[in-house]
Amino acid sequence: REGLAADIVVFDPATIDRGEEIFVHDVPGNANRYIRHPTGIDTVIVNGAVAVSHGQYTDARTGLIV
Repeated sequence: REGLAADIVVFDPATIDRGEEIFVHDVPGNANRYIRHPTGIDTVIVNGAVAVSHGQYTDARTGLIV
């Protein structure tokens, strides 16, 4: 519905995948996490702003860490 937050991911179903698991130490409070870099994702729209364009991050910062 117009005015509500929405996220959209545009991807190629033939190439969508995830990379190897990587251990990172980048969370406030001296915490750790594991990440995987995606492949096959072209565009990500978060709350109406393009966050990923042609597979590359943009400067949009409209989402939240949960």
